[in-house]
Amino acid sequence: MPATYQIIEPRNLVYIRFDGILGSVEVLRTRAALVTDPAYRAGLVELIDMRTTNAVDFGMVGMLNIVRQYQELFDKHGYPVCMVIFAPGDLGYGMARMFESLTSDDIRFKPILTQTRDEAAAELERAGITEAHQLLDEL
Repeated sequence: MPATYQIIEPRNLVYIRFDGILGSVEVLRTRAALVTDPAYRAGLVELIDMRTTNAVDFGMVGMLNIVRQYQELFDKHGYPVCMVIFAPGDLGYGMARMFESLTSDDIRFKPILTQTRDEAAAELERAGITEAHQLLDEL
């Protein structure tokens, strides 16, 4: 499965993982499933993990569709506190930068881009997730 999510309620966290070759359909399907999950609620911290993303099968138009659907779903189901994107590779980081630039006017928060485990852990801790280094090791 190229896109999966896990709601970790005791930590106030949503963990989204993108694996292998990622298409916009998987991203959109996963987001729609997440916000309609009975355990989902607005105000969670999101961690998007792109450590094992090998390729992306969409470009600017696909990313624009993702941003548009995210906006609609967030407006309807509520916004996360923040979205930490952990993208250590050039590919993932480049896609995350594209997402960041396209969402600057559309989403009510700024995605936080990180490339290292320490950066991701620091941002998670800043958002209230304790023992973030340990959490990243467990995920």
